Amino acid sequence: MKLIVRHDSNSHTIELPDDATVAVLMEAIATSIEIPTENQKLIFKGKSLSDPASPLSAYKIANNSRILLVGSATLPTATPESVISSPIQTPIIDFSMRSPRVLRDEYLTAPPHSDVIKKGPPEGVIEGGNFQMETLPKDPFVVRDNIGDEAKLSFRSDDLVVDSENNHHRLFYHEILSFGIQSIPGYEQKYLAIGFHIKNKKLWVYFIPRQYRGIIELILQQRRA
Repeated sequence: MKLIVRHDSNSHTIELPDDATVAVLMEAIATSIEIPTENQKLIFKGKSLSDPASPLSAYKIANNSRILLVGSATLPTATPESVISSPIQTPIIDFSMRSPRVLRDEYLTAPPHSDVIKKGPPEGVIEGGNFQMETLPKDPFVVRDNIGDEAKLSFRSDDLVVDSENNHHRLFYHEILSFGIQSIPGYEQKYLAIGFHIKNKKLWVYFIPRQYRGIIELILQQRRA
């Protein structure tokens, strides 16, 4: 069977026997993508493939399934203190595909993004961190919407909703042409902003906790397919 492994916004095709285990998949990834097995964390539909001895079928993985890989070729050597103290000159930009210029050319250090970011994280936001969560929180995310109002962001089966006191946005996954993820300047180790491109429109949400990046990216990739 063929599996699509997503890593750092790139897709890799891995071919395995139908009865392959998680360990076999990890070895194949180590060979083809050059990420050691000990550095790999694999997620499928929000669940971690935590048992290397289990067959992939136990996780309902079949031909053409999409799997998210979180990991790097080498383990980070910087201490938390050095990471925090190191200045970051430009925001980190990561797009799921070759995005239209409407998203690609935007930087969060410039208005209108900077005006929203100056307001800071909204009250009730989940504390962000530089680690990974495997599932979404039970309650909607507390975020700021594209005009800076406090809003709730919900990921549902067919759509996502951004709901504030003054605005209500409902985006069906199949209508999202592309999406962009950027670290928020001044909050690089904690929070993200996500921009969505829908036809001639764009919508940004701010102060997504960094630890949910992997699962959100996976949801958007799979449900837009």
